[in-house]
Amino acid sequence: MATNLPCSVTLQPGPDDLGKACGVDFEVKGFCAENLEEKIHKRNSVRLVIRKVQFAPVNTGPAPKSETTRQFMMSDKPLHLEASLDKEIYYHGDPITVNININNTTTKIVKKIKISVEQITDVVLYSLDKYTKNVCTEEIIETVAANSTFSKSYTVTPSLSSNREKRGLALDGKLKHE
Repeated sequence: MATNLPCSVTLQPGPDDLGKACGVDFEVKGFCAENLEEKIHKRNSVRLVIRKVQFAPVNTGPAPKSETTRQFMMSDKPLHLEASLDKEIYYHGDPITVNININNTTTKIVKKIKISVEQITDVVLYSLDKYTKNVCTEEIIETVAANSTFSKSYTVTPSLSSNREKRGLALDGKLKHE
């Protein structure tokens, strides 16, 4: 199999969609015939589906980290939020640890923290389409008082079972059969 072929992936159809799912699959066909020009009948042939996967490198880069500062009206000092992950690459079913650091120098109280995991899929056919699907959201009631700091780690785990009905979700070639 050529190395430049895409990995097996399927865009999950919605619950009301008819027909097969859109995606990339590979198969090997074998047949029995007396000569190569003979018409191939289904009863004389076999098909095997091949799933092409891509694995992440053993040596990974730094874990993702992002930060933002928010200035509020009627407050002369900002709120600083920093979020980081514990590693760069996650596999299906892996729990994702999100480290949250908040430096609240405002006069306001933080009342809730929301963590969401989104799948972003670029589909290039006739035009460049981008699909963003929320696959996991956690809302945590957590209070961060004015003029205080906060640091905590949270774990979220996106799962296929909680995303069954989402149309357009890109699934690994193996997961579409589960």
